[in-house]
Amino acid sequence: PTVIGQGGAAGGCADRPVKINGMECPAIAKMGHCEASTNIGHVGRDLCPKSCGNCPTVPAFSNGNAGTYTDPTPARTHGDGSAPPVSLPAEEPATEPTAAPADEPTEAPAGPTDEPPPAEAPANEGCADDAEWHDTEGDSCQVYRKYIAEGKMTQSAACGYGGGEG
Repeated sequence: PTVIGQGGAAGGCADRPVKINGMECPAIAKMGHCEASTNIGHVGRDLCPKSCGNCPTVPAFSNGNAGTYTDPTPARTHGDGSAPPVSLPAEEPATEPTAAPADEPTEAPAGPTDEPPPAEAPANEGCADDAEWHDTEGDSCQVYRKYIAEGKMTQSAACGYGGGEG
């Protein structure tokens, strides 16, 4: 890569140690091949910048010392600087909505849900979870248990929901 500067390797700009068709950079430049491109880069810019006269000039500083530069005074400011810094309240981290597993429906099963859910659903004598049971939509007892726990359906409504296949 070309390094900014002028006047040989000590100045920051140098030719790369390459041979093209058996010639080094000074010979390539004399033959006028500085505008050629090779599979490893452009001759005048990438490989032989010094020989081709493509070294960038070193910027001149007016006082010779760039470290003494001071920032200019701003034309306008906002506020007078006397107010204490404002601290914003910490935000709760955003949570990504989770997708329902494949065996759970995205909506409550259709059926009678017009009665309000009781505070504690009484155990229904003739109703028990069955690992093999699925309703006509393919929902299992696990799905109904979730809806009962969330108050979306009562246990009696779930146990009375018909059309299941065992």
